[in-house]
Amino acid sequence: MTIVPTTKISYDKATAVFDAAAADGLDCRCIDDPEADIAAGVREWSSRYAIVGVYPYVGEIYEAMPRGGVLARFGVGYDSIDLDKATAAGIIVTNTPGVLSHAVAEFTIYLLLSIANGEVLHGSSGQSFEWRPLLRPAELRGKTLVVAGCGAIGNRVARTAALGLRMNVVGIEVCDFDEEALKTQYGYSRIVKDFDEVADSADYVTLHVPSTPSTRHFIDASRLQAMKPGAWLINTARGPVVDEVALYDALAAKTIAGAAVDVYATEPYAPAADGKDLRTLPNIIMTPHVGSATPESCFAMAQRALQNVRLAMAENYEQMDIVNPAVLDEIGLG
Repeated sequence: MTIVPTTKISYDKATAVFDAAAADGLDCRCIDDPEADIAAGVREWSSRYAIVGVYPYVGEIYEAMPRGGVLARFGVGYDSIDLDKATAAGIIVTNTPGVLSHAVAEFTIYLLLSIANGEVLHGSSGQSFEWRPLLRPAELRGKTLVVAGCGAIGNRVARTAALGLRMNVVGIEVCDFDEEALKTQYGYSRIVKDFDEVADSADYVTLHVPSTPSTRHFIDASRLQAMKPGAWLINTARGPVVDEVALYDALAAKTIAGAAVDVYATEPYAPAADGKDLRTLPNIIMTPHVGSATPESCFAMAQRALQNVRLAMAENYEQMDIVNPAVLDEIGLG
């Protein structure tokens, strides 16, 4: 039996899948999420494989894992893992692309509808229900939605908003793309490469870019200032793509109308600076990184993470979802 330390948050979201892996000889042992706990488990059980979540892994795990071992992310984003350290240590890092696109896109649309239907104004609890027939803030039909990042999630959001809600959807994409194909398939009215081209025309901006050094604080004070006062920002991508101090200032000053945020620079959420606690503001919807947390997507992520472990055991590296391919040369498998 091969012991695979599995972080608690991951294990709890797909327990049945992880337990069923025992039939294939994989003993997925639930362990607390912090790096020190995972590293201790790897050492205690001499594990070559571990399934990890979104907690930051900054040093100890790379000393504990053996060369040729696998850190299998339960999820798509891998900004919590130091790829340079992992590669230098000969550790393969994998993720689970494609399996949560629908869930996150669906949740983004939920946030968009929440904004338009007055979630902030009306609340959602029956216990706080009052008969106050106020005006809803807006209809979405005809409004402009800017989708930053025309990948799998962004395109699903665009298609639902354009073809279902009849919004004017504008895309932002820095990579090469076939504009006509994206317009036809997903309903974009146009696609640009520069946020500043469309910032002042957006009623809503939704972020679907990865967290990389080049996208850190993609939304900063200057870009928030460029948006019109009635605009809303939605972030279901990754926390570091938004400067949370700048966002606090913009919301407090009503530079923009509001924000809906599911991901944060520090998780669980902690204010980025003293006196800049987003939770104190009335014009923000905050959710605890649950955009991908459906049973369907969590089961699929667990299955994909386990598949990467099984492929590594079979030395079938070509079929793995490796995000640091240079590691194969580092360990003599390139």
